[in-house]
Amino acid sequence: MPVLENLTELAKRINEKTPEKDVFSTYERMAETIPQGTLADALVNTFRNEKTMPFREAFFNLFHEASPVQKAAILNKISGTLGSGRLAEILGARARFGVLAKILSGGAEITPAQAEEIRPDDVKAFVEEAEKKEPKIVNAASTFFAQHPLLVKALGARTLVRLISRIAEEKALA
Repeated sequence: MPVLENLTELAKRINEKTPEKDVFSTYERMAETIPQGTLADALVNTFRNEKTMPFREAFFNLFHEASPVQKAAILNKISGTLGSGRLAEILGARARFGVLAKILSGGAEITPAQAEEIRPDDVKAFVEEAEKKEPKIVNAASTFFAQHPLLVKALGARTLVRLISRIAEEKALA
C-alpha cells in the first residue's frame, strides 16, 4: 500500500510522546515516497504555524545541517525570490549581515565556498528581515527543502510530528 494511503494510520501512531527515533524513522519512510509538492505545502503550513518554531529558527536549523552546496543554493533562491530591489533594501544595513551582505551586494550568486564563510547569526538575521519584507520566501524555502527531504529531519522530532500530521490531514481532505 502506498505511503500516502497509510499516512492517516501512521499519523495516528505518531504524537509528541512518540520516541524521537520512531518519529524520525516514520518521517524517513514517508520522505522516500511523498511528492515534493505535498512536502513543500506541509512545510509552508508548518513554518507558518504558531505552535512550531518561528520560520527564522527553522530555516537556521536546516541551513546549519545543509551541505555547502545546499547552503549556497538556498541563499541564492532566497535572494532571487527577493529580487534586486528588496534585496538592496534589506542589505541597506550592511553591518548587520557581515560577509553575507558583501557577497549579495556584489550581485553574483553565492558559491559553496562563500556560503561556508557566512556566520550563522548573519543568516538568521537576514532571513528574519527578508521574511518581513517578502513573505514569499517561506514558500521558496519550503520548495527548496522539499527537494532535500532528509535535511528536513533537522527540524527535530516535535516539528516532524506536526509535519506528518499536516500531510495526513491534507491527504484526508483530498
